[in-house]
Amino acid sequence: MLSAENEVRRYHNVAQLKTASQSSSLSPNNAADLAVDDSPATCARTDEESEASWMVDLGQTYVVSHLRINTGWLIHIIIIIIVIIIMGVPLTGA
Repeated sequence: MLSAENEVRRYHNVAQLKTASQSSSLSPNNAADLAVDDSPATCARTDEESEASWMVDLGQTYVVSHLRINTGWLIHIIIIIIVIIIMGVPLTGA
């Protein structure tokens, strides 16, 4: 029996291969369905717009316990900087 410390959690991607849509597409290579194709090599991307949106029809109601959103590397850097500023960690070396 697994203890709480080493419990292995497995999650099911209920969005995988479902019908997706978005407010616009930067190019045909960034269509909404590419966000749910389960490939790390593809992504959905909208044109630059003030109210960009993306959605997926899951086909039924789910109780969601975890949500994973993969974003581009630039977004990760921005999020890290925001977290550092909120936590008050100096941006200079030690």
